[in-house]
Amino acid sequence: MRLLISALLTALLLSGHARAQPDTPAALRQQIDRLQQQLDTLRAELNALRRSNAQLTEENKALRKALADRDTPAEKPGRPDDAPPHTPGTNEARTGGSAPAITSAWLKASASPDALFVALVIDYAEHFSDSPITDESSEKARERAVHEWTKNVRTRHTSQPEWLTRITDLGRPDDRGNRPADVTILDPITLKPNAKTFRLTFPEKFAKRLATATPREGQDAPPLLWKMHVELEPRPVFQPGRLTPGPFDYPKFIGPFAGFGYAVRVQSLAPISLEEATRAATEKKKALEPVDR
Repeated sequence: MRLLISALLTALLLSGHARAQPDTPAALRQQIDRLQQQLDTLRAELNALRRSNAQLTEENKALRKALADRDTPAEKPGRPDDAPPHTPGTNEARTGGSAPAITSAWLKASASPDALFVALVIDYAEHFSDSPITDESSEKARERAVHEWTKNVRTRHTSQPEWLTRITDLGRPDDRGNRPADVTILDPITLKPNAKTFRLTFPEKFAKRLATATPREGQDAPPLLWKMHVELEPRPVFQPGRLTPGPFDYPKFIGPFAGFGYAVRVQSLAPISLEEATRAATEKKKALEPVDR
């Protein structure tokens, strides 16, 4: 940050020099005063960023505690009234609507890209909880450490889940036959979305299967769901200089110097009727019901 301020100050001085040379000591003093005001503004903004970072760290700790409290032996998993923890920017603020109805399966990092994001936020908060950013030196140390964290965290959270999904809006094939589509992951018990829909490109062999199973316009067909076996890999982005989410929050802010990224590789894809999925959900609900003694 000190280098940024110095560079800006130098640029301002050079640009002012190129436009006009101060004719008098008074004009030079006015120019110095203007530059000093801009420098003071930058320093104030830097302090505000550090305060914001401290607040985000506390929010991450609160999120981790909330998730830990939910995952207790006394809780009956899969309750219909379960809901994901609300964090600023992950539900209403990010999706523009209310959070989906979700069971406790949402708490697994492999449940969806959204769940993976929360897992990375928690991992980040735990990893850096003992090294807060308080000054320029600790800021630089955190930046170096986050660079390593973005590389090492991949192996800890890569998973190979099976998702029950609804796949819609199949796009046109590219020159290799790959086709994009909208994927909505469904909770296997409630059959309701457990995360927001995301766009995924399917390799040619799976794209052909989707195209064949998609009814043509005007053709009636029973609702069809898909079981997807995938590899879900976190790919956090190292972002030097980024201390806050910023106005657009892209990529999604994990913590200072880290943005969210991921990759989904489809390994198998099989159709399942809504009737079959409903029967399976009923059996799972029965298995979760307490046994009367």
